[in-house]
Amino acid sequence: MEEISLTPEEVAAKLKIAKNTVYELIKRGELPAYRVGRKIRVDLKDVENYKRQGKK
Repeated sequence: MEEISLTPEEVAAKLKIAKNTVYELIKRGELPAYRVGRKIRVDLKDVENYKRQGKK
């Protein structure tokens, strides 16, 4: 299965939050992310896991 990676902007649109909030979640370690050069990427499965955690 192909991994789908998203930019912080795409994550923000998916979660309906501000882009800066996505950066804060990454900085606090609540949302796993990785760098490709100078760009930050987040795996779609990690976004889905984050959403599931909030549904407890």
